[in-house]
Amino acid sequence: MKKNKILCYLIFLAVFLSLPGSVKSQETPKDPEIPTIVPNKPSDRFEIGIHYSSWSLNLIKGILEDEIGSGLGDEIRDEITKEIEDLEYALEKTTYDQELLFDSGGRNYGLELRYYPRGRHGPFSIGVSFEKTHMSLSVDGSVRQNFADGSFATADAVGEIALDPFFSNLTFRWDLFPEWRVTPYLIFGAGIADLNGEVSYNYSGQYSSRQATETIEEEDTRTLKEAEEEMDANIPNILPLFQLNLGIRAEIIPHLYIKAGAGFFDGFILRAGISGRF
Repeated sequence: MKKNKILCYLIFLAVFLSLPGSVKSQETPKDPEIPTIVPNKPSDRFEIGIHYSSWSLNLIKGILEDEIGSGLGDEIRDEITKEIEDLEYALEKTTYDQELLFDSGGRNYGLELRYYPRGRHGPFSIGVSFEKTHMSLSVDGSVRQNFADGSFATADAVGEIALDPFFSNLTFRWDLFPEWRVTPYLIFGAGIADLNGEVSYNYSGQYSSRQATETIEEEDTRTLKEAEEEMDANIPNILPLFQLNLGIRAEIIPHLYIKAGAGFFDGFILRAGISGRF
């Protein structure tokens, strides 16, 4: 009887040990897997865009008004006198008066490429732009040349100094809150332009004397270099450009932005553009 009990206990133990999970595996435990950490690479490092600008030109106005503008009035006076002398009048010039008003302005189209070292959420970027520009200094008003015999010539004159340089510009920009959908930014930059263009004028008026009244008129166009030589002016061949302006950038759809700004760019400038990030 005792042997039967022992045999039952052994059978019960064998059945119990054969059940799943009844004994822990004796295999050597494996080391836990360590997840691979992928570095968070910055995205949207580059931006390419186009822009259009309109501005008043303070620096170029000062240079051209001093060097060419005053000489343009003298040129008109000399042409008036020459035309009257061609009418076979022997004249001696006395006083000369001119009321010429100067105005300046410009516009340009540009292509810009920017690089963001820290990617999409980095505030700082460096950019290079290539600008096709039109600059203009206009002259408008009246002139009067008096002669010793009491006769005089009066004319309405219009002139323009038009420049069409191509220049490159290096800029540094800070987006103040780059994580915002709409964010202000600050730009500082500098560039150079090779000056080239034309000087043109036309006038029409009358020469009045005791004997008769004659109609006088003339028009002329010459290159900036020719005008510089003939008017004994000194115009720099290279024009420096300095830029400092504030703007606002808005993301209209993912990776596509519109921008608008105002500031100083050799004068007061207004600029708008569109750009894409990649």
